[in-house]
Amino acid sequence: MTPLSWTVPRKSDAFQDDIFPDCVSSIPAHSADEWREGSAKLPKRMSLNPALAGRNGGGNGGAMKLKTVASVSKELKEANERIAYLEQKLKENNIGY
Repeated sequence: MTPLSWTVPRKSDAFQDDIFPDCVSSIPAHSADEWREGSAKLPKRMSLNPALAGRNGGGNGGAMKLKTVASVSKELKEANERIAYLEQKLKENNIGY
């Protein structure tokens, strides 16, 4: 199979849904239990339109939710404090590691 590329002349910079049709979403159409029972639902679909990111059923909505360095640093500090606390409790109760 040979890849084929082409240019579609358009006068608009708007999203072209005829060129980018909806695709399969990362959200499952049914649960594992439903699937084991023989469910045959069609996959959920999502739009590739960036303007719809977060509203189109695409798992994370097509937009990654980023954290700031400060928030990640705070989470890491809290996690390290919790680890130190739990390690101290293990030592106090003679539970070795």
